[in-house]
Amino acid sequence: SRRRSSGAGSGSGSGASRRTVGVRIVPEAAVYVCLVSRTGRALIDGQTLSSRTRRFVGRRFRVTFGNGNVRMQIGARTYGVPETDEPVAYDIRPRQRPRRLAATAGPECG
Repeated sequence: SRRRSSGAGSGSGSGASRRTVGVRIVPEAAVYVCLVSRTGRALIDGQTLSSRTRRFVGRRFRVTFGNGNVRMQIGARTYGVPETDEPVAYDIRPRQRPRRLAATAGPECG
C-alpha cells in the first residue's frame, strides 16, 4: 500500500491535532467547575478549584463554572470568563472559540 507523502492526515498525529482540543482550567479564585467529555464522562466532577488543572485533551468538552473567577487555556489561547455570580457554561471544540451556552444547557456533575 502507498502512503501519502504530504497533505492532511499524513505523519504522526497531524490529523488528530485538528480533531482534538486541549483544555486547562485556570482559577483566579475559588470556583466551582464541572467539566465533561463529549461522551458525558465527568473529568472534573463538580469540584471547587483554586489551582490550575492538568491539561485535558479530547474531541469536545462542556464545562460549567460557578462564577467568573476563572480563565480557560484552550490550545495556545487563553479565554476569560465574564464576572458573574451565576453559573456559566461553555461548549469547547477544536479550532473554535469557546461557545457560551445557557446555564441550563451546561453539564451537570455530582
